[in-house]
Amino acid sequence: MPNACWGCRATAATVPRPGGTDVDFDLSREQRDLSAAVRAFTTAHAGLRPDSDASSGQQAKAWAAVREQLGVHGLLIPEPLGGAGGTILDLVVVLQEFGRELFCSPYLASAGLATVTLLGLPQTEARDRVLRELGAGEVVATAGRDIFSDHRAVTGRPTAEVEDARWSLTGTSEAMIEAELAGVALVVANTVDGPGIFAVRLDASGVSRQRLVTLDPTRSLTTIRFDRVAADLLCSGGELVPLLPGIRAQAMVLLAAEQVGGASRCLEMAVEHAVARRQFGRPIGAFQAIKHLCADMLVDAETADAAVRVAAWNVDEQAEDVRETASMAALQASAAFYRTAARTIQVHGAIAYTWEHPAHLYYKRAVTSRRLLASPSALADEIAARTGLGVL
Repeated sequence: MPNACWGCRATAATVPRPGGTDVDFDLSREQRDLSAAVRAFTTAHAGLRPDSDASSGQQAKAWAAVREQLGVHGLLIPEPLGGAGGTILDLVVVLQEFGRELFCSPYLASAGLATVTLLGLPQTEARDRVLRELGAGEVVATAGRDIFSDHRAVTGRPTAEVEDARWSLTGTSEAMIEAELAGVALVVANTVDGPGIFAVRLDASGVSRQRLVTLDPTRSLTTIRFDRVAADLLCSGGELVPLLPGIRAQAMVLLAAEQVGGASRCLEMAVEHAVARRQFGRPIGAFQAIKHLCADMLVDAETADAAVRVAAWNVDEQAEDVRETASMAALQASAAFYRTAARTIQVHGAIAYTWEHPAHLYYKRAVTSRRLLASPSALADEIAARTGLGVL
């Protein structure tokens, strides 16, 4: 499928906003078609969802399929740089479908987090070179989690120094997301001017990787060590700091989209089981306790979906309340996924406690995703501070 823009302006339900402007948050026909195409793709490749630790071989197969069959690897990258020129809402559509199946690929890290980071930085030759490679599907990228969290210069990050008129990094980047297949890493390193973001080629001499043992077997986290590794400075110091909140807001919306997809699938699995499983001569879904669990799951999934949709629209339209709505969407989606994953296990009963059933994979993903970029308490405090409520 060619990298055509899936683009989008919705045409159905509208919501009034301050100032008297009605805003449409429904998906366009093109986006609904995109959602259907991605769902058909993930259904056809359901075997690439791991039942144990996601191997680099599985991820490589999944990424090759995304690139060759679906063609959404450069969805957000502008057309002049070889991408599809899509929007954050387009990317949200894809990530929701991947989240439904816990699809085993570095899509969130490369097409999502790394791409929004690069696009949020000033245009340079080094930045555009990486974006062109991503748009062409020639490389997978990963981004350091501290790009999306605490931006102060701290110990524990790599240190960047100039050697022979070139930057080099020495130190360790902890828990890089889906970095096993990555050819480029966006790394935060300390410089004399403060934190800087560098693009590092991971096939360079002096780079070593170690996959971490984590609760979630469907998403890899990798520690990367650098020993005087050549790097390209993308942005640093006073120029970088004002850009990071906007990058972080976009990253939170993308992770939230994936969480909404997982919550929706947990709801579907619970309802399917409640209809099919019979006890005392009737489906267990006829009992009030199960009805209430499923109803609560529906409310969680739908409200999180709405919050993510609004936040994505705000990002695309560069609205003033981008940071607030992104944090709200992240908090809502995180809570929704966690609760629906836990309630799915309750509805299924004993079978959900076995490794033969995928419920445990969704629960593990829900637990770890809650702290992948920001904890629920940090998000709540941020929302309270930005809306004038103080710190909760």
